[in-house]
Amino acid sequence: MERLEALQASGDLIRTMASAGLSHRDLHAGNILLQWEGSAPRALILDLDLSRLAPEGISSPRGPMANRLRRSLRKWEGRTGVQLSEREWATLRDAVGG
Repeated sequence: MERLEALQASGDLIRTMASAGLSHRDLHAGNILLQWEGSAPRALILDLDLSRLAPEGISSPRGPMANRLRRSLRKWEGRTGVQLSEREWATLRDAVGG
């Protein structure tokens, strides 16, 4: 259950960043800090070096950030031998919004 919540929070972070016009070219799992507040995690972004802020009122595309995070998680699966389930991938995809 904690993994689902963490993936939900990470997807929410991407959606919120994009809505605010913030794009991050290197958004990988290591750049997301999960802060647990009771039973719910809050995702925070670290390392804004490769990020850009669009002019006010202009959203950034979610796809590239979500794709970069997915690639990072696939590498994590390979390193750890722990596989994310289809439900976990769907949770991340749904939280990002696509």
